[in-house]
Amino acid sequence: TDGSTPTISSRLYTGPVAVLVSETLKAVAVLPGLRNSNVGTAAYAIQEGGAYIDFGNGFSSTAGLRLNGSAIATNDTRLQLTHGELWEGGSVWWNKPIGIQAFNTDFEFQLSDAQGNGFTFTIQNMGPTALGGDSAGLGYQNIQKSVAVKFNFYNYENEGGDSTGIYTDGEPPVLPTVDVSPSGIQLGSGDAIVAHIAYNGTTLTMNLRDVVTDDTFTLSKVIDIPQIVGGNSAYVGFTGGTGGLTSSQKILNWTYATQSVPPAFAPAGGAYRAAQKVVLTSATPGAAIYYTTNRTAPNAASKKYAGPIAVASSETIEAIAISAAEGQSGVASAGYTISPAAKSPEFTVTATAPATVAQGKSVSAALRIATANGFKGKVSLSCVVSPNFSAANETPTCSVTQPAAISRAASVSATLTVSAQSQTSPGLYTATIRGASGAVSDSTSVAVRVTGHSVAPAFTLSGSTADIASPGDAVTGRSP
Repeated sequence: TDGSTPTISSRLYTGPVAVLVSETLKAVAVLPGLRNSNVGTAAYAIQEGGAYIDFGNGFSSTAGLRLNGSAIATNDTRLQLTHGELWEGGSVWWNKPIGIQAFNTDFEFQLSDAQGNGFTFTIQNMGPTALGGDSAGLGYQNIQKSVAVKFNFYNYENEGGDSTGIYTDGEPPVLPTVDVSPSGIQLGSGDAIVAHIAYNGTTLTMNLRDVVTDDTFTLSKVIDIPQIVGGNSAYVGFTGGTGGLTSSQKILNWTYATQSVPPAFAPAGGAYRAAQKVVLTSATPGAAIYYTTNRTAPNAASKKYAGPIAVASSETIEAIAISAAEGQSGVASAGYTISPAAKSPEFTVTATAPATVAQGKSVSAALRIATANGFKGKVSLSCVVSPNFSAANETPTCSVTQPAAISRAASVSATLTVSAQSQTSPGLYTATIRGASGAVSDSTSVAVRVTGHSVAPAFTLSGSTADIASPGDAVTGRSP
């Protein structure tokens, strides 16, 4: 699958080959005693997948839509939610549930003779005939299991005459509200306005653009849409309403595309003291994840995620999720900065092992105090000797000279002296040397063996040869 010509050393076929992304398979048949077959080649193009609603050219056909209440599609290619009458309420739904875990939807709307009241883009799980209250209800109020984005141009109960907001579970789409007018966009101006709404699994974002003035507006909110509507799929569409004032509320075109939920990173991007193992997951069932670490946008030909990604140095991971049912997600990224903690200044104490010392004698060893991680300062030395056996008599004593302060030099020296007493028990002892400088310390140990005195003999023995004639006989002699 890598473009190379297959040989007897290539991967052996043992069963169906899973083709998840566009690629070309090459194969050769081999049988001992016969010539290899010609190379067989087959190219597979895997589309992104996902579900799609396409009225990008308008509504000359309403196939796939369910129109309720005042909604009509008889005025050229535009879909009208309300059409200039009092107390109207209308809704339009794609007639079957579609994925809502992550999506992009784009539509263009135009509000003519806009006196009252407004419309919504709504996601709901009450069915294709759902229709809420008219007037300030905007055809949405009382539709349960729902999320709605409103486009309001009538100031009801101080909600503002040019306002938007996000509402759930059929609550009155009135307050809280967000004023659109500071952006320069007037929803009821009669200008065509383009709306782009995107949901990445955690955040719903809406962008508006007036195609006449080019003014723009953005609104976003963290929201769990599947939890609110009660599933990963739902009905999507529009609602609109008028009350004691009228308007013609037209949707000029509409597209909707499902997406896989972008990958999530664990741990999240950030600064860490040690290397990390990053786990990628997508909330979309069965989605494959592809990623890059070289700051190029990932695609279906990028490295496929198969397990935790080792991040030993600072880098950015960019990833996408792809499923045949929901399509390709947006790119998610996380940057990791690996900065090992700076080591504290310190020093080390080392010693050369002294020679064996006799009772009543002394022996010396050289000490070295070396800086580490930029340590500078005065190190105070101390020592203690302890026996390595029980019932020791008169344990040896020790002393150390104090080294010069460490400044520019990498190390300084000192001397350890171990003194055995005349009655010190022979055997093995340990001298422990400790250096301290404020809260910084280090220590080392050396073994010291004490031996007893060597005593010269007070007399000698000598004699002459004696012969014993037979077994049982005896002989005597004298020493000189």
